[in-house]
Amino acid sequence: MAAHAAVEALAYVPGQTPGKRRPFSVSSPKGTASWGLHRCVCGDNKCLPTQNNYHAVPNNARGQTWLAVFFEGEELTHAVAELTKGKKFRVSREHFRPKDISSAGTGGKKNRVRLAPGARPHLRRVNSPTGSVKRANAKQRANAKEARDRDGRAARAARHTPAVRAMARDIQHNDDLLCDFIAASNVTKEQLEETRAQLRQTLREKHALEEELHVTRETDLQRRRAEDEPFTWAWMEAGGRERVQAFTPFMSFDALKAHFALLNWNNAALDLKYVDSEGVSRARHATAKLKSARDNYILFFVVLCTGMTASRIAQVKGGGFRRQAVSNIFITWLLFLYEDFKATMPHADKDVVLSCVPQKTANRYRNNKVYWILDALEIFLETPSSLALKAAFWSDYKHTETAKALIAIYACGAVVPLTDEAWPGRISDPECVRVSRILEHLESGTTVAADKGFTIAQQCAQHARNIGLAHPPFKLRGMDFSEDDCDETSRHANARIHVERAVKRLREFGFLDPPYSLRNLDILGRVLFVCTCLCNYGSPLTFAGNQRTVGEGVVTQ
Repeated sequence: MAAHAAVEALAYVPGQTPGKRRPFSVSSPKGTASWGLHRCVCGDNKCLPTQNNYHAVPNNARGQTWLAVFFEGEELTHAVAELTKGKKFRVSREHFRPKDISSAGTGGKKNRVRLAPGARPHLRRVNSPTGSVKRANAKQRANAKEARDRDGRAARAARHTPAVRAMARDIQHNDDLLCDFIAASNVTKEQLEETRAQLRQTLREKHALEEELHVTRETDLQRRRAEDEPFTWAWMEAGGRERVQAFTPFMSFDALKAHFALLNWNNAALDLKYVDSEGVSRARHATAKLKSARDNYILFFVVLCTGMTASRIAQVKGGGFRRQAVSNIFITWLLFLYEDFKATMPHADKDVVLSCVPQKTANRYRNNKVYWILDALEIFLETPSSLALKAAFWSDYKHTETAKALIAIYACGAVVPLTDEAWPGRISDPECVRVSRILEHLESGTTVAADKGFTIAQQCAQHARNIGLAHPPFKLRGMDFSEDDCDETSRHANARIHVERAVKRLREFGFLDPPYSLRNLDILGRVLFVCTCLCNYGSPLTFAGNQRTVGEGVVTQ
C-alpha cells in the first residue's frame, strides 16, 4: 500500500547521507525504496519539509497519536513499531493549525518554531479541498436536493388532485360492484357482461387520466427548467404575454412565433453563419452554448429591448457562457433582420396610404393628401476623447454630443423604414434630407408634413416630382401671429403628435439608451432601421375611430 511504503521509505538508516536513496532494511512491499529524510510522513510529493519547516515525531505516546492522524489499522501498528525501534519521521509544519505554533526558538535555533504543549497534526493531507470549494460542493448538493424535493412535491400534488381522487373512488366502486355481482348466486349473463363493460370503460378512463397526469407533470418540469435557464424560447413561452411585451416588440407569443416562422422560411434562420462585428465567421464560438436558432432569436431581442450588455447576459446565463458568443449572436441576427426587412418592407403605395388615413388627420391637413410626417431623432452619445469628434457630434439644440437620424410615419400611422444611415449631431435637418435623398422615394404630387426646422421648401419645389410641403406658419419679424396662424399651428401640432409617439416608441429600445456607446457607432444606422421596422409590430399609433377616407369620400366601418 502507498501509505505503508511511505512509512518504510521515511525510516532513518544510520550512516546514510540525507537525500541518498537506499532500499529500506525492514521487509517492505516489492518495488518500494527509501527517499531519505526530505519527505513528510504524509507521503505527498508536494509536501516537502525544509530544514526550518518540519517537526520530528517524538518517540513516545504523543508520537503515536501523531502517527494515528496519518495511518490506520495495520499500517498504524507497523509505523508505531518502527518508531519504537528508533526510526525517525518528519512532519511538515503545514499539517498543524496556526494556534498550535507557540513561539520562535531561542539560542542557536532562532529560526526554528516551537509547538504549543499538546499540539498534534490536524490535516491529514495539505492539499485538501479549500473552504470555498467545500462550500461550493455543499451548495451544489443542497441545490440538487432542493430540486428533487420540489419535483417530489409537484408529483405528490398532481397525484392528489380532486380529479384523481374522484376517479379512484369510481374505480373502487366498480370493483365492489363486480365483486357483489360475482358473489351473488342469481347473476345473469347479461348483468355480468354489462359489469365487465363498465369495468373496461373505467380502466380506459383511468389510463387516459394517467396519461394526462404524466403530460401535466412533464409540462410543469419543463416550465421549471425554463425558469432556471433564462433568455431561451421555453423561458419566453413560460412567461406569457407580459414577458413577451417586456423583452420583445411583439404583443403576444403567437405574433413572436409567427415572425420567427416567417424568418425561418426554407430554414434560413437555421443555416445562419455567425459572424463578429468585423464580419468574420465565428460559428464555433457563437453557438458554443446556444445551439438553437430560436434561443438565439430570443437572446437578440433581449439585448435589443433591454440594453443588457454581453457581459451581464453571460453572467446571468452562467455555466461558462462566453461574452463573445452573445456579441456574435446579436451582430448576426441584426444583419439578418436588416436584410430581411429591406427586402420585405418596401415603401407603401401612395393610394393605399391615403385610403387608410384617419378622417381627423385628413381634416387637420385640409385634405392636402399628406403621405409622410417627417421628424428628426437625436441619440445621445458618450463623450469622445477627441476634440475633432466632439466638435462633429456637438448638437446646439441638445447641448451635448448626439447622432442624428431621420424618422417618418405614414399619414395612416405606420412607421416608415426611411433610411439606414445616421449622421453627426452637428448636421442640420435640411442637410440630412439632402444627403439621404429620401425625396427620391416619394411619388409625383405627394405632400410631406414637417416641423419648422425642416426648411426644405426649395428642395421640394425644385424636385422633378413636384413634391409639396406642409408645415406650420412662420412668425414674421415685428409681427404677431394672427388667429388663423394660431389655428393652423394647432392643427399641425395635433397631427404631428403621432410622429412624436413613434420617436418615443423607438427610444423604448434599451439598446439605444443614453449614452450610446461609441464602440457600437458603426452599427447605429442598421439598429435604427431594424427598430423602426419592429415598431410596426406593436399597437397602432393612430385610431381612425369608425371612419376612414377612401379617395375623396368618407366610409363608415
